[in-house]
Amino acid sequence: MTSMEASPGQEGRPANRAQLYDLIGSMRVTQLIYVAATLGIADQLKDGPKRIEELASTASVDTNSLYRVLRALASQGIFAETGDCHFALTPQAELLREDVPGSLRPWAMMLGGETFWKPWGELLACVKTGETAFNRVFGMGRWEYLAAHPDAAETFNRMSASNTDGRATPIVEAYDFSVATTVIDLGGGRGGLMAAILTKYPDVTGVLTDLPAVVAEAKAFIETQGLGGRCEVVATDLLESVPKGGDIYVMKSVLHGLNDEQAVAVLKNCRGAMTASAALLVIEAVLPPHGSPSSINMLDVHRMVITGSQERSQEDLSVLLETAGFNLHRAIKTGTQDHIFEAVPVEPRR
Repeated sequence: MTSMEASPGQEGRPANRAQLYDLIGSMRVTQLIYVAATLGIADQLKDGPKRIEELASTASVDTNSLYRVLRALASQGIFAETGDCHFALTPQAELLREDVPGSLRPWAMMLGGETFWKPWGELLACVKTGETAFNRVFGMGRWEYLAAHPDAAETFNRMSASNTDGRATPIVEAYDFSVATTVIDLGGGRGGLMAAILTKYPDVTGVLTDLPAVVAEAKAFIETQGLGGRCEVVATDLLESVPKGGDIYVMKSVLHGLNDEQAVAVLKNCRGAMTASAALLVIEAVLPPHGSPSSINMLDVHRMVITGSQERSQEDLSVLLETAGFNLHRAIKTGTQDHIFEAVPVEPRR
């Protein structure tokens, strides 16, 4: 992020002061991006620059107000003012288009929306009490809220799908799924990872599970990929049950949305559904060693605020797996923030 040149009193100040000043005010940039993403400004500009009047008319907003927002974003390198009140895309703004691989538009819309900024506004209370800020603000948990608010759920599902798009290929390159006849993806969202697995391994069949609100979109996506005949899509609450019959079970970015008690419950359901020869792949980012800077540390606080859960270290995951009846067999790096933790069932002691 470039420093806001208009920040008052920053000229001639030490660089660390200017940097901290910008970080303190960074919530303003989040809201600027949120507005542009919600209004679909980047999609309007995909074919070339446009005048502010045309952008405002299409978005049905006030021309002067939108101009001031886009001018501020251009000062951050997001959009460019090309002269005579025309605006154009920059490489960063391209990622706010809905139709580009790895689009960040859903993430911007979600992070800038009230379901995020209101709970983050309660961070101090969260730290003082240990309560989940989201529950404090909305009177229900995150997943209950999404079930009751289809628009919020739709944005979340789009964000999850976009997030998976850029991370699926490294996963299927790092792990050999050819040893399986059936792969079951638990909490698989729209199905980006499952589609990548089935495309690379044509002899494998799949079962994709997620909550009822996601299933229809997942079925449609799997069909568009030409994989409908090889992949069953079923509605499943992992806290209640897990389908049987898989050789490899996959859980990507599921456990970090659950507290320890919930995570163990889901893992025990997996163990109950699996044969002795099956394998479980837990795919998660991992916390770095103490004292090591990492973007995962920010995500960990995000889990605390929004779901009351947490990011975990490899040791943390190993303890959860052992509690649920698994041994952590190996950990595989993918070249991204994701690690693949392959776990195998442990036979109960007699």
